[in-house]
Amino acid sequence: MAPVNEAFWKVRALRDLAATGTATDAPEFRAHVRDYLAATEAAQAAMREDLGTSWPQGAGREP
Repeated sequence: MAPVNEAFWKVRALRDLAATGTATDAPEFRAHVRDYLAATEAAQAAMREDLGTSWPQGAGREP
């Protein structure tokens, strides 16, 4: 649950920053987006591990 909670708090921080009117091309906004994306990737990886699966299906296999 920790990675999912972290992603939740990161998206809330991003929401709060956007609510202040910060431009999407501002360095602070971009840093928040990077943090959010990293947190969601970590949450996805944790969920996949918990489910015993990978994405995309068959990752690492030859087509």
